[in-house]
Amino acid sequence: MIEEIFRNPVAGSLLTFLILFSAIFVAFMVNTGFPLTAILDAMGLTDLSETIESYTISGLIGALFDYAKNSVHASLDPFNEVLASFLADGILEGVGIVSAFIPLILITLIIMSAIEDSGLGPLMAVSIHEFFSRFGLSGRAIYPLFISLGCNVPGVMASRAALDDLEKREIILGASFIPCQARLIVLLAFAYFIAPENPGLQAAIVFGVYVGGVFLYLLTAFILRRIIYRVKTSPELVLELPRLRIPSGRVVWWNSWSMTKHFIVRAGTIIVILVAIIWALSSYGPEGYVGSEITRSYAYYIGALIGSAIAPIYGLSTESSWKIGFALLNGFIAKENLLASTAVLVGVENIRSVPEALGLTISQGIAILVLFMYYIPCMATVSAIYSETRSLRFTVLAVVYIVALALAVSAIVYSLINLL
Repeated sequence: MIEEIFRNPVAGSLLTFLILFSAIFVAFMVNTGFPLTAILDAMGLTDLSETIESYTISGLIGALFDYAKNSVHASLDPFNEVLASFLADGILEGVGIVSAFIPLILITLIIMSAIEDSGLGPLMAVSIHEFFSRFGLSGRAIYPLFISLGCNVPGVMASRAALDDLEKREIILGASFIPCQARLIVLLAFAYFIAPENPGLQAAIVFGVYVGGVFLYLLTAFILRRIIYRVKTSPELVLELPRLRIPSGRVVWWNSWSMTKHFIVRAGTIIVILVAIIWALSSYGPEGYVGSEITRSYAYYIGALIGSAIAPIYGLSTESSWKIGFALLNGFIAKENLLASTAVLVGVENIRSVPEALGLTISQGIAILVLFMYYIPCMATVSAIYSETRSLRFTVLAVVYIVALALAVSAIVYSLINLL
């Protein structure tokens, strides 16, 4: 009975979306409390939301590393402030970012491995294959797409489900455009700024960003296969359709832990190094160690350089452009940092006030939102891209492509809004 439903293009696709959405929902509920915390916030139960979030896996790991960083500062600041900052804000921060990803990746991969081993996975691939083949993908590309809604890192790792090397590259490039949970904070803040008194329009903006991400995922596959490599045929979906069964715990654990360990060893090392580099850029400037005076750091000058480069595209003022450039740099570390770091710069406590404090017009706000949503997700995703491809050249080209396409789309959106 259920096999017949999956073989129906419409009913099978709907059931596939429902199952995968539920899987991502469970993974994030266990790890971060989301979306329950977002629902409680909307109901005005902020205290309860914060309590639940603080006792999730992610919350407990964050609290542990915050305690460790504070302890290092308290112990070493009186003797050597630079060493304390390097250990706490450089090394421990990097290890903390890696540690925060591990439970999320493991839980997500356990759920997806269970779906695959149960026999549901091949049926879901069959249900969506006809539609995806039009863009140069097989039905298996649905797994990375949905996993990326939670986090782009396991989404990139799930590219191993691809049937050929070209499809793997299509998935790796496209996965970065799917808005992950970390970007939702930024999305909601800008949606509130764009339509402060219109919840319906806010919902439409959120929905539109997610639809746009899926479109760019599929468009990327089409460009890579049909235009760059000039391959006219899509990957064939050759699958054995097993009977539905209870997943094997041993198989599920082996598959999920093997991929998680791969992330820890390869991508984790790169992340720690990148965080240390970002710390150095934020802590030092032409005058030497600057501590918390960010406007004297190399990171400030890099942010100003990025800002001046994009300012003509959106008609940004000098004061706004360098802050947006700095936000883009911080968003590369982790999208959760994007609004928080910018809030400090503009002097506001509520991150929802950041877009307004930047002095953006509505058309600029929409365009900058598009840029924030689709440019390279974070350093962990870049590390995962390199880890999966083992090619520095492809990783650099992937970053250039993703950033360039995000800039192009946001510039088009800005021009269209001004025309209208």
